[in-house]
Amino acid sequence: MIHFIKRLPKTLGYMISVIMLVTAAGCAALLPDPDNADQYTEAQLSQFQDKFMDVAGAVKENPDYQRIPLDKREDQSWFLALCIDYWAGKIDKSEFIAKGVERFPGYETSFGFVADEFKK
Repeated sequence: MIHFIKRLPKTLGYMISVIMLVTAAGCAALLPDPDNADQYTEAQLSQFQDKFMDVAGAVKENPDYQRIPLDKREDQSWFLALCIDYWAGKIDKSEFIAKGVERFPGYETSFGFVADEFKK
């Protein structure tokens, strides 16, 4: 996954910090292709970053949100790749939630909340 993180444009470089925010705030199955950022243009990744920031803000503001334990770098990278694929329409909401719950059982509501926020 390190290759995936390095592939992100500089404008998305701080996105990993946002994932840390989501992790701290309480905001994911198979490991994604580590090169999946190559499937997106810089413009798409920039648009995704904006939306991801909105989702992170919504998570932080929701006192009922159950924190998904994205404590490991590999989990954070996986979550980022999952979110990009969902945002881009490569997977639907049910698949997003299913992949999340497969990796983190018991967090269906949290993944559903994140999915809904991405589509607002």
